Amino acid sequence: MQKGFYFLQRRPGLTREEYITYYETVHRPLIMANLPRPLDFRRHFPVWSPSAQTRSAGPRFDSLTAITHKSRQAFVEALKRYSSSSFNPIVVEDETKFLDRGRMSFVPVEEVIEADSEDDVWCPAPRSPGGKLLRFVWRPDGIDAAEFRARDRSTTGARALLEGCLEVRRNYLMPDDPFAHSTEDLAGIDRLTDYRRCDAVEEYSFAADGDARAALARLARADFGRRNGPAPLQVETVACDHFVSVYEEG
Repeated sequence: MQKGFYFLQRRPGLTREEYITYYETVHRPLIMANLPRPLDFRRHFPVWSPSAQTRSAGPRFDSLTAITHKSRQAFVEALKRYSSSSFNPIVVEDETKFLDRGRMSFVPVEEVIEADSEDDVWCPAPRSPGGKLLRFVWRPDGIDAAEFRARDRSTTGARALLEGCLEVRRNYLMPDDPFAHSTEDLAGIDRLTDYRRCDAVEEYSFAADGDARAALARLARADFGRRNGPAPLQVETVACDHFVSVYEEG
């Protein structure tokens, strides 16, 4: 299995609503019709609070797209199709209509799931009928990324402490992966001031919207849900609008 995150930013001059509408009604169908079918394809559009701390040195990203393929090779095949001479000019022209192509980032992730299922069979995340939260985690000073992942991935318990939480997915970013890529405009930003360079992104899916709102304050605690691993240096949680693609069978 291969999962990855695309951090994307809207083109200057577009409102958030215009950006979401274009992504969902024009760009998404183009991608679904022309790239190999993934296991899961979902878009998260953060609802940034005006009063929230701004970590990014520039504008914050406008969407986090999560795509999961059945294997590394399946991901490579999708990338080849995206880059092909027949499709790439079409998709790039479309991206210029709603994306700031100077501020794009892709990073593979390692996914750890807390859910009801006790087997090891992977399945897509819930549709989050009651809300979806994203929690960004930065590791403590003095611990490198590999050590943090090794110590942190074994921690459990966040889901059991949150009312109505259907599932937690802890995604460890792998910026040293050969396929990880950021455009030049994002180079040189300190890791502690940019969401794209955090160490983990946690996805919280809820059965009720009120449960998601109630969880925001609890998830603001850096040590929440980490009984055994190192407490993060910094965390930030944001609600998001969340869309999942359903492919036709066959």
